[in-house]
Amino acid sequence: MKLICALIISIFALETFGLENAELGVSSKFINNAFYKDESVEGDLVFGIEPELNFGKGTRALGGNALNLASGYYKYMSFNTLDYYTLDIDGQWSPFGKSRTELLVLGEIKRESEPAVDKFSERVNRFGYGAGTLLRWKLSSSSSIHIWGNYKMEVHDEELYTHLNSYEIDGGLKYYYRFLPETFIVTGIEGGQRTYPEGKNPDETLSYDEKLNSQYFYPHAGVEGRLSTSTTIIASAGYLFRYYEEHPDGIDSPNFTEPTFRLKFEEQLSPRDILTAGYDYDVYDSYYTNFLVDQTIYLGYGRILGDRILFLTRLSYSTLSFSLPNRREDQRLLGNFNLEYSLSTRFKIAGEFMIDFLNSDARENGFTNGGNFSDVDDPAMSYQYYHLGVSGKYIF
Repeated sequence: MKLICALIISIFALETFGLENAELGVSSKFINNAFYKDESVEGDLVFGIEPELNFGKGTRALGGNALNLASGYYKYMSFNTLDYYTLDIDGQWSPFGKSRTELLVLGEIKRESEPAVDKFSERVNRFGYGAGTLLRWKLSSSSSIHIWGNYKMEVHDEELYTHLNSYEIDGGLKYYYRFLPETFIVTGIEGGQRTYPEGKNPDETLSYDEKLNSQYFYPHAGVEGRLSTSTTIIASAGYLFRYYEEHPDGIDSPNFTEPTFRLKFEEQLSPRDILTAGYDYDVYDSYYTNFLVDQTIYLGYGRILGDRILFLTRLSYSTLSFSLPNRREDQRLLGNFNLEYSLSTRFKIAGEFMIDFLNSDARENGFTNGGNFSDVDDPAMSYQYYHLGVSGKYIF
């Protein structure tokens, strides 16, 4: 039914915005650890097909009308229970836009899927739906105000996870002041609330506590743009207030009230080389417990080889701290290495090698495969995963 709705949306977009381009991608990859386990790992060969349609020329930064539809279907040759599809529909409509004021109406539909714990379990699939508005008001040639608001809803396919279904309402205001031709000082404030209607009624077969409603409030400031002809910076810091309701059983349910920040540099080393480095200190709501503190440092490098080859690589290291009531500490190393060759302006082929290593103390707490129960909601424990793949894309 949802795929039929996507088809109807694409037909409407074709008549309204006009087709900008269409893409078709195919891929194959070997993965060494299909179930992300720490021991007795099992590999598989995965084939995928990824169509994409883009209507209109609008972008979030420049405004205008646009609708983008992307999907993918992935077939596992040995473990059929891991077969899945994804869907990503993202659109924007500008009912009016003048030299000083523009309003964007935004919408999105997404389907996400996470691997099963083992070959006898089902994947964890969920749909996300969202709608929002963005108002940009140009005060002068060097300053503007952005006001936004969103409503998001998340629904899991399986009845087992209805306690994780949620809806979220948030919004905020940002003030941009341009002090260099391409550089802005940004100050803002945002806040919102996330509600789990069935959060206090988890299935008895799961080893989780209840999911608690939360609110957040975040004043922040930063700098975005070019510091020179070759250096770009995105730096932001603020003080996050994230509050959770009291646990019905009186279990310790902590809040988070501390600073967070993001820092990213891009340096154009030459016309063919670019270097990216950054450090993020973020806090997110977690399925596993109240919140997750994510500290990630990363380094990326890109180079154009000749006229048709693009090389990209990115390495990151994260420390992940889960709060009470389900305390947990993880360390994660991620690496991506990509080589893309353009046979023509329309046809590209690529090779990819990815590593994902995770070390967690969750084995000791009884909430994962290494404990007394099977933690389907968040199966990650400790694992060593990699995949090697090739893909092709044709642009019509």
